[in-house]
Amino acid sequence: MLPKGWNLCQFGEVAEVGSGQVDPKVEPYASMIHIGPENIESGTGRILSPRKCSELGLISGKYEFDEHAVIYSKIRPHLNKVCFPSFKGVCSADAYPIWPDKTKLLPEYLKHYMLGRTFEKRAVACSMRTGMPKINREDLDGIPIVFPPLSEQRRIAQILSTWDQAIATAERLLVNSRAQWNALLGITLHLPAANPDSLTATGNGGFPASVQPGIPTLPPAPAGWRRIQLSDHLKEVRRPVALRDDESYTLVTVKRSRGGVALREVLRGSEVKTPTQFHVHTDDFLISKRQIVHGACGIVPPELDGSVVSNEYAVLNTDGEIDLKFLRYLSETRYFQQTCFHSSIGVHVEKMIFKTDHWLSWPFNIPPVEQQRRIIEILDTAGLELVALGKHVDALKQEKVALMSQLLIGKRRVKLPDAQTEVQA
Repeated sequence: MLPKGWNLCQFGEVAEVGSGQVDPKVEPYASMIHIGPENIESGTGRILSPRKCSELGLISGKYEFDEHAVIYSKIRPHLNKVCFPSFKGVCSADAYPIWPDKTKLLPEYLKHYMLGRTFEKRAVACSMRTGMPKINREDLDGIPIVFPPLSEQRRIAQILSTWDQAIATAERLLVNSRAQWNALLGITLHLPAANPDSLTATGNGGFPASVQPGIPTLPPAPAGWRRIQLSDHLKEVRRPVALRDDESYTLVTVKRSRGGVALREVLRGSEVKTPTQFHVHTDDFLISKRQIVHGACGIVPPELDGSVVSNEYAVLNTDGEIDLKFLRYLSETRYFQQTCFHSSIGVHVEKMIFKTDHWLSWPFNIPPVEQQRRIIEILDTAGLELVALGKHVDALKQEKVALMSQLLIGKRRVKLPDAQTEVQA
């Protein structure tokens, strides 16, 4: 049942999808800003680093749009890429410029509505009918859309934009905190930290692109530190386990992030994907040999004691001269990641094999254990703020999604001059 004053119709009845392409090689289009799917952030509507057609050297046909158009990526609708540029430009042929009927629909509201879960699910369902996930004009025009009067649309758009600004501010603070963290990491470990984005954005073979070129160069050991090979104090341990087909077990994996190890899933022995598995115990150090995340590592926490890892991981123990948490922090440096890359062999990057013994032979500068633990304490304390900020950003995003789901179907109404209730931004 629709809220009082709201309307339900098909998308094509209140919005027009642009047609007719222009040549980006000629003026005025060559000097216009170009927006493609790669310039739209998933789920937020933010525009990322757009450039002029002439700067990009574009040659194929594009769609022209003006300051009243919403841009929607028709490729892979599950990525949920929608934006409202509010300026004139051209967009990729992989996107649609959309003009709402200004007597019924505001572009600011339409952007938020298309970013909402209801529209996204409809679009994804339509896109699954073709070989490549893509929504065509006919399917887009047929998607149902609900909307309130223009005055309420304007208020909803203002509220959601306020949330967007709060999230963007929190994310900027998080980015700055990560930069400060990396600076502190570099100072305490006497090694350049890896780019924070490189922990998830990988290049060839799953390695961060920034760490691949060049042979790793270790600077001189600081005063009081020793230059060692990791093999002097770390040993690989192997605890093979044969699982019965009817036996369930916990499989552990490691992500390239600051989170360390994580539980992947509970599997049965008959669902084993690799022929060999190994038991792991509390405080084992795991380093990934998988092509996708070579060098990702973590320490097994008590709650995962007795779990299982595949042979795609090396399991290491220390003789006590290297604190494994110190090694975990070392893993976030560029030098550490370079040693992992250069310890892998193979003709094709996607089939490179990580050689644990080779990696353990690389030199590292290590301070005395007491100093390692002081460094760990400093980094742990500094990391708490980073974790808290990350949780705050996640919470803001979840709260906004929940609010959108209510505002965009009229389940929760906003305050207008003659209304009694209001949604707090």
